[in-house]
Amino acid sequence: MRLIGRFKDRRVALTFSNYLFFQAIENEIDPSRDEEPADTDVESTVWVVDEDQFDTALHWYNLFQSDPENPLFKRSAPPSFIPELEEEEEEEEPLPAKESGKKPKQEQFFITYLILLICSMLFLASGVGTPPLQKIPKNVPLTPVLMPNVEKTLLFDYPLAWEYIDRLVENYGVKSLEDPQSLPNEGKLLLYQFYNTPYWQGYYDEMLAALSSEVKQDSQSKNAPLFEKIREGEVWRLFTPCLLHFDLFHIFFNMMWLIVLGRQMETKIGGVRYTLFIVLTAIFSNTAQYLMSGPSFLGFSGVVMAMIGFIYMRQRLAMWEGYQLTRSTLLFVALFIGSILGLQIFSFILEITGVSSFSPPIANTAHIGGAVAGAALGTLSFFARKN
Repeated sequence: MRLIGRFKDRRVALTFSNYLFFQAIENEIDPSRDEEPADTDVESTVWVVDEDQFDTALHWYNLFQSDPENPLFKRSAPPSFIPELEEEEEEEEPLPAKESGKKPKQEQFFITYLILLICSMLFLASGVGTPPLQKIPKNVPLTPVLMPNVEKTLLFDYPLAWEYIDRLVENYGVKSLEDPQSLPNEGKLLLYQFYNTPYWQGYYDEMLAALSSEVKQDSQSKNAPLFEKIREGEVWRLFTPCLLHFDLFHIFFNMMWLIVLGRQMETKIGGVRYTLFIVLTAIFSNTAQYLMSGPSFLGFSGVVMAMIGFIYMRQRLAMWEGYQLTRSTLLFVALFIGSILGLQIFSFILEITGVSSFSPPIANTAHIGGAVAGAALGTLSFFARKN
């Protein structure tokens, strides 16, 4: 399908469209518009379905533009060949969904709203936090200490070392970590087992240790096993981190983008391919982030970035598919991701030089990996707009 022309008045677009049908040139008016506009004084577009007929249609379009009142263009195809009736004709009242055999329109977005519901329910289920600690022992990560059990089950990985912290907290309480010297021998043993059990903390820490004389590689990250729980059969962890969120702003921002972008994709490529797209890009962006920083990351933003990359690519390759993503929006997203990346690089330099040990808790590898994966899938005809 290819765009042949734009018309400020919908009646004029209908006249030209009908003449194309008279010339046996199949076409559509505003294929990306979900509903017929009530007002005829709106811009409409005419698209030629068969690209082999485009040159012929362009010839008639140029003649029509030069003289739209020519009686030649008042001819039209028989009504059976015209997909849209003239506006003066009385429109038939649509049959109810059950009688017409069509699904209600809201069902087109079933997957999008299902993901929105799951993310919201998981966010509410994990909303009960642990009271903040005044201090914790050196090198004890906050994730196993403060994270709710439902999130621990859905993280990309949950190393054996963290399970020792779980057992310590379960037996002696969170507050016991503020003064580990007061722990009984059994508690001290659990802490000792944690410190002597290696677990994956990401290539980021390894690069810091390799490039800086100030930063030494944590002994727990040496010879650390990868994908511990996944290799034990918990394969859902490849996907599920994208369903979890840190706070209200985090989930609101991601779900807003899901609604704006996801509904467009689900409508155009269908529920099955849309679901496959989400699963593939989630696994790719999650794995990239895990390899860079370890398992402590959450959020749907990797998939959101994949959607943006996908739509950007489809707009370049097949503009007629009708995806709505403005240049200013793309510029904003690029600026946002670029700013975060710049902050990450700046903090990395500070860590190498020993000025600061601050690292922003933002999964930028997932953002970039998701955008790359989405753009790559956007080049495949498999994910082209369904007929």
